Amino acid sequence: MQALNLLAKNLSANTLNQSCIFISADPKACEEAISLVVDSLKLPKSQVIAIAPEVSGREEIVIGSIRKLKSELSRSAISGKRLVIVRSADKLSTEAANSFLKTLEEPPSDTMIVLLADSERVIPTIMSRCQKYYLPSTPKNDYLSSSELEDFLKKDLVTMLLAINSIVERNEGGKFVDCLLNYFRQKLINDQKYQKVIESLLQIKEFLMSNANEKLILENLALEIVEN
Repeated sequence: MQALNLLAKNLSANTLNQSCIFISADPKACEEAISLVVDSLKLPKSQVIAIAPEVSGREEIVIGSIRKLKSELSRSAISGKRLVIVRSADKLSTEAANSFLKTLEEPPSDTMIVLLADSERVIPTIMSRCQKYYLPSTPKNDYLSSSELEDFLKKDLVTMLLAINSIVERNEGGKFVDCLLNYFRQKLINDQKYQKVIESLLQIKEFLMSNANEKLILENLALEIVEN
């Protein structure tokens, strides 16, 4: 719960950025973080504005939603602060994201904007304008404990390759990468150096989903782990 504790501390000290993004595959963790923000700002429901992907069509947040939001934000809040919640921020269309950049960079003084996403697959220009909070998240395919993953990461290359061969035979490459992602996301809470590791794992996950050679991909991953 380190990320939530940090969030609570920043709220108490009034050091939370006006534009934030909460990242977690666990919806409950995101809702708990939102509740912390709402309680801290003492906001009534009327002062909370939420937008989400269109249900029909491509299920994305379209530019029309952002234009409507910007129009609403151009008017001062009725009283005190207001909160904007953007759900599934990874589904912002390119047009919508570009239209939203200036608002994220310079929100109205009475407004806090919180984006929610279940992964880092958010348009980079959007991510760069937000304070990031990686919340607790346990993927559905989490079948290895942290201690088991730590043991794996300490192994020599030959032992790693043998373990990977067993993972591939059980067709569990995706599960294994999901566990690594969860493990390093928790590490990222205290050390930003793991951001590149996460980006690499996300790319590996994309390769696996495209039916690329699972064994070769995971063997290259093992080599990268040993070399670093």
